[in-house]
Amino acid sequence: MALQEVFSHKLANLYFDSEKSYFEERWKTDTEQATDEDFMSYQYEKIEVAKQCLPKLFLCDTRDFRYVITIEMQEWTDKVVMGFWDSSTLEKLAFLMSSELVSQLSIEQAMDETTHKYPIHYFGNEKEAIEWLNR
Repeated sequence: MALQEVFSHKLANLYFDSEKSYFEERWKTDTEQATDEDFMSYQYEKIEVAKQCLPKLFLCDTRDFRYVITIEMQEWTDKVVMGFWDSSTLEKLAFLMSSELVSQLSIEQAMDETTHKYPIHYFGNEKEAIEWLNR
């Protein structure tokens, strides 16, 4: 893959491979100290980057994700973030699971709020996630 970094933030980095229309997000452990405002600000910036890239495949690496998404933020994420992805070119979304149980559950709850037009799968292994995305 020819991944190029397209955005860097204190919470995560974004990469894109235009040939494969592949988008990758790698969360940082700094998310443990993130506020709701930090999380929302980053998500808005990510959406702007995604509008430029128009990915079909998305790997969200949450292995270092430590921010706990509250019920209010889960609802906001479903409405704003997932609302964007639901109206985008996205065809598949894969998550590399957080080792922090509470953070992982909050991610899954934020994704399960509604039904999406593309499949979402959770993986413990990066190779398996990438293979699934490329099928």
